[in-house]
Amino acid sequence: MSSSDSQPPEPINEAIARLGRRASPRLLWIMAAAAATGIGIILVIDWHRWPLASVLAAFGCFGVWGLVEHHEQRGRGTLRLIQGAAAVLGGIAAIAGLLGVLFWILGPAPIL
Repeated sequence: MSSSDSQPPEPINEAIARLGRRASPRLLWIMAAAAATGIGIILVIDWHRWPLASVLAAFGCFGVWGLVEHHEQRGRGTLRLIQGAAAVLGGIAAIAGLLGVLFWILGPAPIL
């Protein structure tokens, strides 16, 4: 196997986009609805668990992005603004959620 035969790894955004295009619209609706419901429940019961709600928001935004992608593939209009907003909000929610969960796991600093 030569170095010209090897393929570079697929970028993460391409892998996520491919996954969203392959998912069924039903699964994407379930992801978006379950995320919205879970976020509401978490924030009403104990808003200190916002990192978990943030992770759910990332999954919900993925579901919305995938639904818009399926809608666009059928040629039913242009919803690029909603798709872009879902991608940006999902990325922010994922980063915030992962950092929040990391700090939650680490706990308070013993030095301070």
